[in-house]
Amino acid sequence: MIQINATTHTKSGLTISTGSILSVKPHFLDPRKVYNEGVFDRVIYPISFDVKIYKNLETYKEENSQPVFSGEMVEYNVGYLNGDVDIQSLTSVDGLLGLLATHIENGDEDFSGVGAGKTEIVYP
Repeated sequence: MIQINATTHTKSGLTISTGSILSVKPHFLDPRKVYNEGVFDRVIYPISFDVKIYKNLETYKEENSQPVFSGEMVEYNVGYLNGDVDIQSLTSVDGLLGLLATHIENGDEDFSGVGAGKTEIVYP
């Protein structure tokens, strides 16, 4: 899970308070072979992430709790796809979640990001 230590906003205008929790479900997609000047170099695995946003960790822990939101955000892409992952470099769950956390912090051309250091990987 990833905790967002910044106030965020949905594309529809809902404000999500600081301390929200992202329940993250990664998906490993079909691998791709990478060739360098016609010679096999390595295999990369695209990884996508499904995200459900909860108000905070305590709300997430409640029985039958429901996410606050699972749609588009202004600051980051809820359905983020990282198309160039060398899974051999992933050594822990934290490393996998770190891919999404980095995107959330830094954003991209379509999403502003929440700012460096404003995410934290947490476990319930």
